[in-house]
Amino acid sequence: MSDNEIESSVVTCEPEEGELTNMFASVWVKVEVQADAEADVDTPSPKPRKSKKKKGKEVLACQHCDYTTIHKNCLRYHIHGHDNKLLTCEHCSYTTKYPNSLNRHCKLQHNLSPEETKDNTYKCEYENCEYVTYYRWNLNVHQRKHKLEKHHKCPKCDYRTAYRHNLLKHSKSHNEGVFFKCDKCPFVTKYEGHISRHLAKIHNEVSEGANRCDMCDFSTKIRWRLNTHKQRSRQSNNLKCEHCEFTTFYMCEHKKHKELHFGAIYVNKNTESSMSQPQPSVPLDVPKVEPESQRDQYVIDPNCLDWNSIQILESEDKERPFMCLMCSYTSKFKAAVQRHFQRHHTGTKNRPYKCCNCDFSTKTKDQIALHNKRSKSDKLLHCPICSFTTIFKCHLAMHQKTHYTFKCTMCSYSCRQKYDLQKHYAVTHMGKGLKCHFCDYVAARKESLLCHEAIHTGNKPFKCTLCNYSSVRRSLLDVHTRRFHCDQRPDVTIVSDDKIESLKVPLPELLNQLKEIESFQFPQ
Repeated sequence: MSDNEIESSVVTCEPEEGELTNMFASVWVKVEVQADAEADVDTPSPKPRKSKKKKGKEVLACQHCDYTTIHKNCLRYHIHGHDNKLLTCEHCSYTTKYPNSLNRHCKLQHNLSPEETKDNTYKCEYENCEYVTYYRWNLNVHQRKHKLEKHHKCPKCDYRTAYRHNLLKHSKSHNEGVFFKCDKCPFVTKYEGHISRHLAKIHNEVSEGANRCDMCDFSTKIRWRLNTHKQRSRQSNNLKCEHCEFTTFYMCEHKKHKELHFGAIYVNKNTESSMSQPQPSVPLDVPKVEPESQRDQYVIDPNCLDWNSIQILESEDKERPFMCLMCSYTSKFKAAVQRHFQRHHTGTKNRPYKCCNCDFSTKTKDQIALHNKRSKSDKLLHCPICSFTTIFKCHLAMHQKTHYTFKCTMCSYSCRQKYDLQKHYAVTHMGKGLKCHFCDYVAARKESLLCHEAIHTGNKPFKCTLCNYSSVRRSLLDVHTRRFHCDQRPDVTIVSDDKIESLKVPLPELLNQLKEIESFQFPQ
């Protein structure tokens, strides 16, 4: 073929200008139709999924309960959980509600032949890697470590990783020697979750990024924990209030509503306990004789200091003529000085009044009388394990200790939990307890130490923020607040998420602050 023929064939093959524009227009229309068709597909490609998450997450709700989620698979498995039908394994007695759990159990727990698992395994595509799994999503997660892209980066150093749990584990290395100290009370912890829970529960401070329950004061930064809280709180039967017409299906909402009636509940309990048994009318001229089982159940130790052997001095004050031998305490009554000497100047081991039903012992007669009054019950108490019966609560508690599994090898102490036994051994036999600044008393808890030191100082550390009430125990302050200030509860304060980071205290600085607190002496 000559050159002229080739040129003529090329010219004849070229389209004209109108045909060229029509061809590009048809291609453009085809691309637009294909893009619209791809947009209507139910299963989009990975790129549109990322853009969809950036725009916003659609909340999916269950039709049978209040469960909500943003993942379709989670909602599908949750709805499947409402079905009571159980799937049973053919090789053993394993049962489950979910098909994937049954398949996983059959593949991992039972030895399948290679022919059965040959077509169902996924192998890593990279060289020199022998990773094999039964699930596709496990393979996708595994192959991240072979890629150069590391999406999770530490904000404090150059560490990068492909897995989020590795980043969380690495972030703990920056918190070594760092504690979280509350700016309103002496609370100290090394966990971020504990300080956030403390601020929400004690000081009513919730971070702005936390998820809050609509029915109670529960709050958390993790969404699934809020869903778990609601699922545990929901009851099958309707809960009704005994004092009003309030009804709900959630236990947390029922408990919060019950605080509004705590004053009436507290008063009713006291009146019912005092009016449970009617007192028979006794003539005034006939003395009332108590049965032997209801008399004071205590004995006096002869080896301890006797009440009558306490020496009393005379003071120069005529209004308060009796004075203590060891200090400058004076009183109008001789018995008051004797009681003062027993409490403060006889030591911790001198406890002459001992209960007949338990190991309780005390220094004064009024305290053993109060112990017996609180211990005596109006009803006959039964042991749930054996046929033991008594009318004294302390006697039943001492009997139940014989059924405890954890017992100390160095003394007669027994308890129900292993933690209590370790605490007893550390305090009693190793001397690691909290010692009083004024006497030889040793406590296992800080609250018990503060309650004891109030005897020496008169200081009541737990004070109400709404009135002038103060107490030596936190439990008494909680009862007071729920009884008298249930309507005056402070509102929840929303704080920024950066506040928890500002509460971090290095270990040397924390030790200096604790030394300042320990060196502080209460005024006598």
